[in-house]
Amino acid sequence: MSEFNNAIIDYLKTSIPQGVEVSEITLETDLISTGIIDSFGIVGIVMFLEDTYGIEVSDDDIDPDIFRTVVSIASYIKHKQ
Repeated sequence: MSEFNNAIIDYLKTSIPQGVEVSEITLETDLISTGIIDSFGIVGIVMFLEDTYGIEVSDDDIDPDIFRTVVSIASYIKHKQ
């Protein structure tokens, strides 16, 4: 398991939009189709990644595929560091 996975999951658990029912967030949970991340959620996770990992997420990197799963987010962090 990536060193980033637990931190990402912990962040997501605290930022689930009101009204979205999720019993578990796994490494492969589709964060977008489940509603865990919406357009506001992407802004939040970008700020979390920049603040926590000291990376800069460019506008060109705002791609749903990057933010679709915990694994894809962790892979993006590794790539940016």
